[in-house]
Amino acid sequence: MAAATRNESSHWIFDILELVATAPEPPSAIEIANRLKLPITTTHRGIHTLEQSGYIAQHPMWSRYVLASATKQLTKALLARFAVRGVSLHYLRYVAGASQETTTLCVPLGWYALTVATVLGLNEVADRAPVGSSVELHNSASGLALLAFLPKARLERYLAWVQKHKLGKPAAIRRRLAEIRAQGYALSLSDAEAGGQLAVPIRSIEGEALASIAVQGGSLAVKSNRPKVLATVVAAARRIEGVIQLEPERFRNPYDHLPPDEIRLPRGPARN
Repeated sequence: MAAATRNESSHWIFDILELVATAPEPPSAIEIANRLKLPITTTHRGIHTLEQSGYIAQHPMWSRYVLASATKQLTKALLARFAVRGVSLHYLRYVAGASQETTTLCVPLGWYALTVATVLGLNEVADRAPVGSSVELHNSASGLALLAFLPKARLERYLAWVQKHKLGKPAAIRRRLAEIRAQGYALSLSDAEAGGQLAVPIRSIEGEALASIAVQGGSLAVKSNRPKVLATVVAAARRIEGVIQLEPERFRNPYDHLPPDEIRLPRGPARN
């Protein structure tokens, strides 16, 4: 019975940490309690535990909570384990300079697309994904570029997970993935100001997507701009693939041994 209580306690403590990490504005204790439907005393106890551990801290000006140094260090350590990040930074800067749009690198972690690097372009971007943010694979162009080139068995597991949690319609996702495989890239468009996101997979020798490069910005709203942007992103992806082929084992996903259904990341807004 005691073990069950400890597991339940750790569950809501992580819920508090997730809420602080994903909230658009630093939340107060009352807002945390209301969002998670927790008693205020339980909420204060969880906040105190996380403060003592160095994972969250009170904002210096308000009675609200933000991430603290321990969480940031964990995130940095997690990102550093993806070898593809280090070799891609030069090419991300090249793409951002050529396109003048914000460029990101995403990797698959469980059933999520995790942003591990971002290079800002000269043009403003309405809704960029910060480093460390994540979204379900089918909910962004970056994620779809990864999902389209997963091994078949893993893709079927993902679609079963989507259906189980009512996150989307597997049939519609299958149709979208077939289009992406045929054209070799994923494109999602929003309004004229935000433009959209164009993503190209970075693939292993076996053809599996290890990462994706995406350009996001208003220039993609103009159809005539897209071929040039696409050619730039494809060229960068192919250069990175050439580096990967020299040491394929070094660039394997370091978290592939973990059951993807058990990996739980904060969910960002859909961008597809």
